Amino acid sequence: MSFFSSWIKAIFIIFFAFLLCSEAFLRYKVKMDKTNCMSFMLSPHTCTGEHEPVCATNGHTYRNICILCSEKMLLRKNFEVAHFGVC
Repeated sequence: MSFFSSWIKAIFIIFFAFLLCSEAFLRYKVKMDKTNCMSFMLSPHTCTGEHEPVCATNGHTYRNICILCSEKMLLRKNFEVAHFGVC
């Protein structure tokens, strides 16, 4: 009986470890259909310094989505968010 008990514990540990790891890595692989920069249009040059890297479709990594949107509006270029995280 103790064999089955330890086997079930091992399965639960592996299952929860998998969920934890897949959630951590899945967050950075999410693709965005269209970058929503509308919330940054009112004050395009007042971005905060938060470090939440964003990879754009132009191959550059931006410190956060606000900085990406500011540069997109400043340069009048058409690039979007490729994924969250470093390129």
